[in-house]
Amino acid sequence: MTLKNDAFPSSAAFDLISDSLSSSDAERKEAIQKGKAVLGFTLKNKEGKEDSWYIDLKDTGKVSKDVPKKVDGRLTYNI
Repeated sequence: MTLKNDAFPSSAAFDLISDSLSSSDAERKEAIQKGKAVLGFTLKNKEGKEDSWYIDLKDTGKVSKDVPKKVDGRLTYNI
C-alpha cells in the first residue's frame, strides 16, 4: 500500500522511508534504538488541503497515515 498522495508530491518520501524501514529487521531495530520517538508530519497544499503521516521510531518502526494524538514531535509544513 502506498502512502503517497498525489496532491502532495513530497509525500512520496514517506514511501521511501517505509521501504527503507521494512527492508531489514536489523536496520528497523537500529532505527528504533536510535530514534526513540514518534514523529508526526502534516502537509498543507496551496488549495488548503491537508494530509498527515507519522513515523514510529519508538515501537514498530513503521510509517503510517494520519497522526496519533500522542507524538514526540510534530512538523506542519505549507507547500
